[in-house]
Amino acid sequence: MVVNLIGATLLGGLVGFDARGPMDSDLVAGLTIGFLGGFTTFSTWMVDVVALAEDGHRGRRQAAFNLTITLLGGIGGYALARGLAGPWA
Repeated sequence: MVVNLIGATLLGGLVGFDARGPMDSDLVAGLTIGFLGGFTTFSTWMVDVVALAEDGHRGRRQAAFNLTITLLGGIGGYALARGLAGPWA
């Protein structure tokens, strides 16, 4: 969960910097798809959520918490870093 939150925030910052003045497209692709894509892994996150959900009542609560915090926190982290790094287009 923490890795995905960090990755969403880094992605927002990178997109914001790119909005200031276009960066080299190969560099942006390498950082977003390559580095951040490898850093944050959606499939691993989903496997963890499903494993939690299958672990009884407490596991379902943890899965719901994980989903909620990661989704809302990821959107918030992205938006915050995006706004701080550069203007919205």
